[in-house]
Amino acid sequence: MTMRSCIPMVLLGAGVLAHGEWNTSERFLTECNKTTLYQGETIRCEYVLYSLEDRLEVEVVKFPEFRRLWSDNHVLQQGAFFLPASSSNERLRKGVIGAYTLTPILGQGTPQMTPMKIVVRSPGQIAGQADRAFSSEPVELKVLPLPSAPAGLAELFQGAVGKFDLVSESRNVPFYPGEPTSFRVSLSGRGNLPDINTLPLRLPPEIKLVSQKSVLGGNAAYPTKVFEFVIVAEAERPVEIPAIAMLAFNPFTSRFEKLTTSAFQLAPLPKPKEMLTKEAIDLGPPETQWHSTRPWFASPIFWACQVLLAMIWAGLCIHSLYLKWLRYQNHHPRALLKKRWKEFRTLSPGSPDWLRRADSLVFETLNARTGFELQTRRQAMLFARKNLPGPLAEDIQTIFLLREMSAFSPPPQPNPDTQALASKVWKLQKPLFSRWRRLT
Repeated sequence: MTMRSCIPMVLLGAGVLAHGEWNTSERFLTECNKTTLYQGETIRCEYVLYSLEDRLEVEVVKFPEFRRLWSDNHVLQQGAFFLPASSSNERLRKGVIGAYTLTPILGQGTPQMTPMKIVVRSPGQIAGQADRAFSSEPVELKVLPLPSAPAGLAELFQGAVGKFDLVSESRNVPFYPGEPTSFRVSLSGRGNLPDINTLPLRLPPEIKLVSQKSVLGGNAAYPTKVFEFVIVAEAERPVEIPAIAMLAFNPFTSRFEKLTTSAFQLAPLPKPKEMLTKEAIDLGPPETQWHSTRPWFASPIFWACQVLLAMIWAGLCIHSLYLKWLRYQNHHPRALLKKRWKEFRTLSPGSPDWLRRADSLVFETLNARTGFELQTRRQAMLFARKNLPGPLAEDIQTIFLLREMSAFSPPPQPNPDTQALASKVWKLQKPLFSRWRRLT
């Protein structure tokens, strides 16, 4: 931005601030480098927050609206940020919330700008508590009509307002006779490029214009609009397209300027020999056969693989369960006790080892159910009386007493009583094991 364009903006924003007292904590202004401008002239407007604090948190509630104006946003700040010191007053801090370039649209009447609305709070302050809402102070733009174009050049004026450069991208354009070819012209600079959609083009009679289009590009600092012309030349000799000339109004000098490109030289290219001598290829009658891709999940091979994988997975599961069963049979206390009970059943009730084995199995089964907390047979009998039905507890007490008596007398010989006792001992296995969880 030049020094000349900055002076009005400084005057608008700082005229009342440079020598007066600031009687409020914040003020939200709209500052434009010009308020009186021509139709199609581009200006820059900034939404500026003035404050006595150097740090603020800003939230934009409503963005400005521009009617009958081309607008391009360059700056937008929200959240917590630092406000630098103002050049007009050392006590003031100045922060630019938003910046836009605005261009009045040709033939659309007086432009209008709606204010930007913001909410200001101190850093760390909770939203909603003592928020300060501001609307930017409006600025009225006075749009002047464009002067009349110079006599004899009115047909060259397409509504361009600004400072532009018109350049042809290529002076020499090769072409095949009767075939389409194209050339481009770029218009760069600051101005109302969106309003310029055509360029005055004069073509010789042997050249026909097929189409033309324009594309806006470049960047915000130096925008560019590229015009592409597609033509067909029937001549088989070099042809010259006259230079493209256009008229643009420069608002800085308030004068019209003529922009001109160089002439375009069209050079014909000889047709390749293959194009002249090669015969047409006979492709034959059209075929109606066609092929389509079959989904992979509809293939029998896919499902055969799925079945094979399922069988492998089932085999692995069965093998894992078998290994767990083997470990249970060889290491689990319950399985080992059941195995010893089966071995005990093969003993004769009158054998010397029968009563000792019966006493040991009943005690170990009870002790395993209590977490191996029983130390003596007396503790086992007390546990059985407390947690087992009466008949079952009495049978366990009988076995323990017979075992103690065998230490002072020979074991009983086989008789109906010993046979009945052996049957009771074997029947103890089922109720003891059925109360596995209850006793633990």
